[in-house]
Amino acid sequence: MENEIYQNVVEALVKYLPKGWEKVDMYAEVSECHCNAKFFAMINGEYIYSMDLKEKYGIEVKYLCKDLLQILRPDQQEKNWFAMFFYLKNTGEFNVEYDYEEPEDKIAYRGDWIMSHREANTKAEKKE
Repeated sequence: MENEIYQNVVEALVKYLPKGWEKVDMYAEVSECHCNAKFFAMINGEYIYSMDLKEKYGIEVKYLCKDLLQILRPDQQEKNWFAMFFYLKNTGEFNVEYDYEEPEDKIAYRGDWIMSHREANTKAEKKE
């Protein structure tokens, strides 16, 4: 069942990526009727934040959460996780991590993930 969930996440995510993507790091929160998902995709060697895909590639990601809510809600309810971190390479290799503790300030928590990811991606780009 778990592999089917992950396969469905991959299929949902890939619909929102342009050709040339290399890897994706996604953050997702899912509850009874809410989803919040953000991701960074490496596309042609450049990290792109999910909210910037429309401007750069004409890809609208606003329906990703609708897809993920349907896929992840049963898993979230069963395992009671707060956030999922899904790391996917274009080879099909992936890794999943969960955070089970709900933070007091969810907005700051999301912001910290985004900022730390931007910093890590910037450092990775400088090394290459």
